[in-house]
Parts: sequence; structure tokens; C-alpha cells
Amino acid sequence: MHHDGHGGSFSALVTNSWVVLAVVLVALGAAALLVWLLMRGRSGASRSETAEGEALENLDGQIMAMLHQAGGAMTQVQIRNALDLPLDRVASVLRELEERGEVHRSWDTDRYTYSVSAAT
Repeated sequence: MHHDGHGGSFSALVTNSWVVLAVVLVALGAAALLVWLLMRGRSGASRSETAEGEALENLDGQIMAMLHQAGGAMTQVQIRNALDLPLDRVASVLRELEERGEVHRSWDTDRYTYSVSAAT
């Protein structure tokens, strides 16, 4: 029986095809994992930015709760320190609360800050 070598090369071709397929699948899996990790990182940032945005939107509620817990009055600096936000942001929210009649602010010359009290 004469063997022309096609059987051997076919076998090698099939083996090489499986190797190529395995390499392609591994590469696709790695690419999918990378995309998933990148998307997960972005959505995590979006979630924290959203939480931060919601916290900033609810500053007036947080301030009113703090005033209530403190017995109705705090200084603007104490409120700023408790919220760990820039003073101008806290002052802006306090001005809005004052305009709506929810708090009263009076300048405390001894402490060089506003004294803030909940409106009764």
C-alpha cells in the first residue's frame, strides 16, 4: 500500500486548527474580560458620582437634621466641618434655607462666623 502523506498532513492541519482556535478563544476571552473591567470601573465611578450628587442635593435636609440633633443651633463653621465641604458651598445652602425661612443666621463677632438656628 502506497502512502502519499496526505493523511499525516491532514492530521497536522486539524491539530493546528485546534491550536489556532484555542488561541483565538483565549484572546477573545481576554478582550472580553478587559472590556468588562473597563465598563465596570466606569459604572462604579458613575455610581459614586451619583451618590455624591444626591448627597449634595440633600444638603439642606442634612443641615436641618444636624441643627435638630444639636438642639437647634450651630455655627456655620461647625456645620461646614461636619459636612466636610467647602465653606462657600455650605454658606450657599444656608442662604437658601434662610431665604425659605427654615433657618436664621446671625453674625457672631466673637467666633467670626454665623450662628445658625432652626426657625421655630
